[in-house]
Amino acid sequence: MEDPTRAFSLSGRRAVVVGAATGIGRQAAITFARAGASLVIADINVEELALTADQVRACGGEVEVRTVDVRAREEIDGLAAFAAARGRIDVWPFKHDNQQFACKVCMNS
Repeated sequence: MEDPTRAFSLSGRRAVVVGAATGIGRQAAITFARAGASLVIADINVEELALTADQVRACGGEVEVRTVDVRAREEIDGLAAFAAARGRIDVWPFKHDNQQFACKVCMNS
């Protein structure tokens, strides 16, 4: 299978990935890092999130880590404020109903 990061570049972009400790969230973070994005990753699982951060750094990615419980709206709001304070947010993928995966890409100039 061809490397999907060859199809697009996120160089100079910032991505926020919630649920980045395992599974599709972890893979999204790694893929975005390989495509050149700087990352803010978040999850409630601190140990696995640290492993994701290590994997992002191992492929040359820039990453900041936040512990977040998505069941608490104020924690998501805090994450958004944290990420926005570092500059624009270009990509914020999310899972919905544990079945669908969507990705919001904001083309800020």
